[in-house]
Amino acid sequence: MQTTPLITRQEAAEILRQSVRKIDMLIVSGDLPAVRIGRSVRIRKTSIDLFVESRESRTHFKIHRTKRKEAGK
Repeated sequence: MQTTPLITRQEAAEILRQSVRKIDMLIVSGDLPAVRIGRSVRIRKTSIDLFVESRESRTHFKIHRTKRKEAGK
């Protein structure tokens, strides 16, 4: 059996550019599977990849951008 590398919640947060709290929320909601080993929580690297793939948009969507304030105003 080939094992997938396990990463910490902090490493997952860095990969996804989210906070550890957000990672915890994703785990609790079941959106991001995790493994408990003793008191530690680990996430399979492949789970991160699958999570991102599941969030990819298959359609075009508009990204809202805020206007910059002009200098001196």
